[in-house]
Amino acid sequence: MIIIEEPRFALSERFADPSSEFMCAYLHGNHILKFRSKFIKHLIMNVIGIDYPLEVERIQIRSSTRIAVNIETEVLLGTKYGTISGRMADISKGGCRLELPKLIQAQKGSKFYLSFTLPDNQSIDNLACEVMLVRQLSDKTIVGVRFSKSSQAIMKVEKFCKLCVTAQVLTCIN
Repeated sequence: MIIIEEPRFALSERFADPSSEFMCAYLHGNHILKFRSKFIKHLIMNVIGIDYPLEVERIQIRSSTRIAVNIETEVLLGTKYGTISGRMADISKGGCRLELPKLIQAQKGSKFYLSFTLPDNQSIDNLACEVMLVRQLSDKTIVGVRFSKSSQAIMKVEKFCKLCVTAQVLTCIN
């Protein structure tokens, strides 16, 4: 039995029957755990017991919002490949997703340096990144990178991302 203190629903007659299943979602760090369960009993005041789940779906949630972009990016890969031109498909405060026009050999932990111009005309030069994900498609390579080290360039990226998120919120309100 799992004990839940202060569940985010009102206890009502619909939970009186332990055979009725319901969906649960539990936020833990930067993951959501989703599972089906059954109500067992109301223990005391705002504490209930539910059945232990047979299966749990674990969903990672991002610490910062991804913003879709289409930014030409120069990527310094190291001595083997030199610099290649690619396209940044999304950006967040912590990193970005690159689409490189050819197959390259890169692995998690590799270091890249990016140079690009943000849509607000802020120039970013030689931003250090660490490769977090590499996916090879038939004619291109998708690379997810995390920005390394705090720098003036990262502050420009954070300012741009904050501006975009604020604009999205204002658009939703109006």
